[in-house]
Amino acid sequence: MLDLTQLPRIPRLGAGFDISFVGTQADSRYFFPARVNAPVQWICGGNDPRCTANDSLDARDKLIEPGKEVQVILYEDEGHVFLNIDTVRHSEKMRVEF
Repeated sequence: MLDLTQLPRIPRLGAGFDISFVGTQADSRYFFPARVNAPVQWICGGNDPRCTANDSLDARDKLIEPGKEVQVILYEDEGHVFLNIDTVRHSEKMRVEF
């Protein structure tokens, strides 16, 4: 899993940038939100057994506490991989707009 805290600080440009990754690790919800220096967006499925919705929402809350910019988009009927083409289109639109 990519540890965002290990990346050099990159200033946010008008168009933004993104780092996409798939996966998790057992302690993924225990990280250092104060060290996150970029806006974070989670796009996740409500039926994902690997990266659960609760883990994503917990991480969002941990980032909100110190005032970080975070957005969670949760597709209740999707899993780890999105199968509905409308969900895929919408999630890509949201990713690009973020």
